[in-house]
Amino acid sequence: MAVYFLMHALMIAVLSSAGFLYAKRKKTWCDWDILLTFIPITTWFVLASHGYGPSSAGNLMELKILAVAIPSLYSLRVFILDRFFPNYKRTSLYIFAVCNIIPIGLRFLMPEIQLDLGPQ
Repeated sequence: MAVYFLMHALMIAVLSSAGFLYAKRKKTWCDWDILLTFIPITTWFVLASHGYGPSSAGNLMELKILAVAIPSLYSLRVFILDRFFPNYKRTSLYIFAVCNIIPIGLRFLMPEIQLDLGPQ
């Protein structure tokens, strides 16, 4: 399970790296931006390991959704929203909050997937 956690955290970091570098160069980097790599995935793992929400093999897809949604939202903030909203710290906090709410929503709102193995 630790390897799965590290694999997804690394995937988020790699997909977000262009946004990280662009934000550093434009001086719109916030200290909590790097936490987007670990906090939402950690929240998902804590909820999953304690048995909150439906549990099935299909729930592993939730991590794939997180691994795409977090870099996408961060890139949206860095490349688009920072141009329209001058207070980049506030926008960054909104994106941080949304990215930390996504795993909670995924754990409680995703339906349980039943695998049909055919006649038994």
